[in-house]
Amino acid sequence: MDKGLSEKESQTLIQLLNKWEGGPLSPELFDALGRIIPQVAIEMNVVREGTNGPELVLIYRDEHDIHWPGMLHQPGTILRNSDFIGEPIDPRASAYKRLLQNEIRHELMNVQDLGTIYRVLARGAEIVHVFYAELKNNDPLHEGQEWHSFHSLKHNAKYIQGLHSCAERAIEHFQSK
Repeated sequence: MDKGLSEKESQTLIQLLNKWEGGPLSPELFDALGRIIPQVAIEMNVVREGTNGPELVLIYRDEHDIHWPGMLHQPGTILRNSDFIGEPIDPRASAYKRLLQNEIRHELMNVQDLGTIYRVLARGAEIVHVFYAELKNNDPLHEGQEWHSFHSLKHNAKYIQGLHSCAERAIEHFQSK
C-alpha cells in the first residue's frame, strides 16, 4: 500500500497517470510530482567580472510561481521525458537548447560542465547539472535579466537562497581561470 493512500486511491492515481499522453505538465501537477520524485535540473551560471567582483545573470520567476513568485534565479530547466526522444547522445542537449531559447537568449562561450550538486528546495529534491558560461558578445541583457554581484546574493531577499551552491561552484571556476 502506498503511504497516505487507500488501495482504491492508489489504483485511481495509477490509472490517471497511465492515461497521460506526455507533454507539458501544469505547474500544480509538476509540483505535486516533484515533492515525491527527485527532479533532474540543468542550471546555467552566466558569469562576468563586474566593477565589484564577479557577477551572475539572474532572471525573475513568474509572479504566479507556486514557490518563488517574482524571485531571482540562475537560468535553469528540468529534464523532460521529451528530451530523451529521438536519438540524443546526451538528453541534456535538448534541455540546453530550450534553456538558450527561453531564458538565456544570448550566445554563450566557454561553456563548462561543473558537475552535479544534490539539493532539496521547497518544491522537492533535485539532482542539478551545474554549468558555467560567459556571454559571447557584451550585448545588453534582455528584459527580466539582470547582472547581480555574487558577493551580494547571500543578502538579497529576492534571490532563491537554495541555488547559492551552484553559483558558488561557478564563481570558484571563474576565479580559477
